[in-house]
Amino acid sequence: MNNKTLQHYFLLTILSGVIILTFFILRPFIYVIILALMCATVFEPMHKKVLYLSRNNQGLAALATTIIIIIIILIPFIFLGIKVFGEVQQFYSFFANGNGKDAVISISNGLMNGLQKYFPFGQNISIDSNQYVEQGLLWLLNHLAYIFGSVTKLLFNFFIFLIITYYALKDGPKIKKIIISVSPLADSDDEIIFKKIKIAINSVIKGSLVMAFVQGILTAIGFGLFGVPNAALWGIAATIASLVPGLGTAIVSVPAVIYVFLTGNIFMALGFSAWSIVVVGLVDNFLRPILIGKEVKIHPLIIFLSVLGGIIFLGPVGFLLGPLVISLLFTLLDTYASLRSSRLS
Repeated sequence: MNNKTLQHYFLLTILSGVIILTFFILRPFIYVIILALMCATVFEPMHKKVLYLSRNNQGLAALATTIIIIIIILIPFIFLGIKVFGEVQQFYSFFANGNGKDAVISISNGLMNGLQKYFPFGQNISIDSNQYVEQGLLWLLNHLAYIFGSVTKLLFNFFIFLIITYYALKDGPKIKKIIISVSPLADSDDEIIFKKIKIAINSVIKGSLVMAFVQGILTAIGFGLFGVPNAALWGIAATIASLVPGLGTAIVSVPAVIYVFLTGNIFMALGFSAWSIVVVGLVDNFLRPILIGKEVKIHPLIIFLSVLGGIIFLGPVGFLLGPLVISLLFTLLDTYASLRSSRLS
């Protein structure tokens, strides 16, 4: 083995060790970094307009765009967070003072009595409702306390998110050139991969998640207008439900319509039905082509499964990263197929 080969392997060994060490150093912020890069990609068209207005002042344009992102993201979440916090606090108090426990036990006992009345095998079923309800409520209360105690960590991560977003907007083109220069692929192939990744990110964020967020907000507004309680919480549920192929927000809105109807407000139930069908249901047909364009086609079932799998594997941030990883997979597979076919031809 000659000296140059030895130097090569020695450098690769050191480089591998430093990369692994760097990963563990940045590991606490890895999700924040990915989310910030996604955000910078989505707001890149706006940043280019701000950059033009600022006469190519990179720092000023990145700062202005970051402020716009704060206004777009933070202000709606502040109002929504205050509303959700109030409703969750009421929900917490309802169960903590014992009323919720008694209500759940009463409902479970009623269901068991109904089973024993209509099904013969129900006579042999014996369930200690108190024990299971107490265990379930204890788990719920413990996790609610954990959620309330994570506000400081969330604010710190959001601060890191803004810093990374600022530098991604300011130095994004430089970072891209460095990655292309060290990549073993041809520069044209790197450009194609970057372009498809950008399309995938915009597809996931704009085409699916923004639409889910819009439909969730509209559903929450409908809940508030037509007298359904806990509108903010159910709006969040509708946001997640809108990703379910074929059903969407109907998973949440149909039970709400039934609830309003059973309370005796027939006209309110009809009004909420019309709101759910016309406003919430048809907004997808108008906004999705505008948000996505014609370049990307991601099947709703894939988005739905990737969201659920991402949440299970990565936690709450998997709501965004799951679809992005799946989209990136198809992007790289498509790029690999194109490179393979060009080399065989």
